[in-house]
Amino acid sequence: MSAPIAPIAPLKPSPPDPNATTADRQQHADDEKAYKEDDALFVTKNATYLQNVLIWNKANDMALGSILLCLTPSIQQQASISMQAEQAWDALENQYGTPTIPMVYKDFKEAISIRFNPNQHPAAELNRMAAAFQRLSNITIGSGHHLTWISIPPQLQAMITLTVLPSKWEHLVQIIINSTEMDQLTFRTVQEALVVQWDTESNCGGHKNTQNANKISAIKCKRGNLCFNQQQGSLQQRTDDSGS
Repeated sequence: MSAPIAPIAPLKPSPPDPNATTADRQQHADDEKAYKEDDALFVTKNATYLQNVLIWNKANDMALGSILLCLTPSIQQQASISMQAEQAWDALENQYGTPTIPMVYKDFKEAISIRFNPNQHPAAELNRMAAAFQRLSNITIGSGHHLTWISIPPQLQAMITLTVLPSKWEHLVQIIINSTEMDQLTFRTVQEALVVQWDTESNCGGHKNTQNANKISAIKCKRGNLCFNQQQGSLQQRTDDSGS
């Protein structure tokens, strides 16, 4: 946040002219009265300003300290030159906030590499993909009049998402591209369609078999091989009988 702005003290009127006319003297009296009112208001504003300065200094020191704690020692020395947290942040952003090709490639690869499991709710993958698209949309190249934003258009975001759908949901591709206008095709359009598809399958029991299969597998792992256990029990019984 910016530092508090100090109030401006009012200007005191000049002493009255002994040769002034009656009208000029009346005007001077009015100026004196206005000055006293403004001066009283200035005193109040100045007291509030001084209080805000104390609050701002404390908040600035805490913010600047938090920034410095997150930096390596070599960068701390450079950032500590700034007395204000906002200045230190801007300096760090100008020096280290410039996007690099590996950074952009990483976000783009993540966006196109996400795969959906038709037996799991798509929310997690959709959130990861949305976050990657958001990071790409915040990347800028150049400055001033040459500033360029790197952004994947909403239509391409939607189509990228459609291309990574599992075969079980391929029918959604035709439904979406044939029922949606180009200017209305967005990532959110596909996101809502996937969630609706999942909810529909869940309400129809489409995901119960998977859950039951997982439970049965877990039970089998805990119980082990029943036939083997029975054979071991029979052998043990025979050994005991022979010994007796």
